[in-house]
Amino acid sequence: MLLSFGSSISILSNSLAVEGMNQDMNNQDSSQIYEKFYKDDSFREAYYNYHKQHHQQEQQNQESRYNDNYDNNEKASYNYNNNNNDKSKDNVSVKKINCNNINVNVNGLELNVFPPFLNGGEGSAAEAQEDSTDTSSFAGNGVDGPEINEFRFICLNNNNNTVIGGEELPIPPEPSEPTTATLTVNKEVFGCDNSIVGNNMDCQQMTNTDTAWLPCINSVISNYLACLGLPPSLFDIEVLDNQGNQLQQFEGSTQGTTIENLQPGTYTVNEIKYPSNINQLGESLNDETTCGVLGFDDGGTLENTNAAFNYIICIEYEDEQGNDCKTLTLAAGEEKTCTVKNYIRQASQLMA
Repeated sequence: MLLSFGSSISILSNSLAVEGMNQDMNNQDSSQIYEKFYKDDSFREAYYNYHKQHHQQEQQNQESRYNDNYDNNEKASYNYNNNNNDKSKDNVSVKKINCNNINVNVNGLELNVFPPFLNGGEGSAAEAQEDSTDTSSFAGNGVDGPEINEFRFICLNNNNNTVIGGEELPIPPEPSEPTTATLTVNKEVFGCDNSIVGNNMDCQQMTNTDTAWLPCINSVISNYLACLGLPPSLFDIEVLDNQGNQLQQFEGSTQGTTIENLQPGTYTVNEIKYPSNINQLGESLNDETTCGVLGFDDGGTLENTNAAFNYIICIEYEDEQGNDCKTLTLAAGEEKTCTVKNYIRQASQLMA
């Protein structure tokens, strides 16, 4: 640090006064002091010694002030008086904290002897640790004399996770093989885009494989009165076992009816024909024969008095692969779908 000329002369004067040198310094002017500092070696050495001592003294004073403040704060914090003998009656002195925290993981290993602290239990472990003087114990304030305020922290983590090698985990049982079958039967109605006089529909020349057949749902003929007058629910369907016993009867539907828990075997899907054809499928030997000639499985007639239509209908049974499913065989665990298809061979509107 550089000082002004006046400051330098002042410091020189102070240094000489402290050392007892040149007591008449105050009587000399600044130029004389400045000349003596640079020409007199003893004068200059006294100046340096003064500043060295002054610096050391300042450092000691600062350390003393810091220690006094620290001691006062410590005493206030822990409620000590000046004699360090009395303690606050509200203080609680904790001598020792024990915890037991032992981790032993034996995975896939065969051990003939466990570690001693496991054989003795948690108490033995704590006692063994308590007698030791390792780094797990922490002493207190280090005061010499008969009264030592000792604090000890002893911690053992006791977690014994043992998997003994040789013990085999139980093998879950394999899922049992299914013993029953499932059959779903749904219904579809078809017509053709061939309208004759009025709202009549004529598909009499079409065989079962003709590509001109259109579904009555979601096609160009969906709004034809002949299709609207023949909903799937007008037809009744039954499922028979191999002895001809009826297992279930239900109305036809597009979404289908599912029969579960069927024993493996042979079953028959049959669209029921009644003696009367009023609002239901009726028997007709002539139509059965004609439909058979055209490649269909069966045929019949139906008169819907609500829609005022008379129908000649051919019948087909078909599974997902396009095979005939009027008679089908079900194996254990098998699920099959059979679709009963009705084809409007002819639809004639009834006269009022």
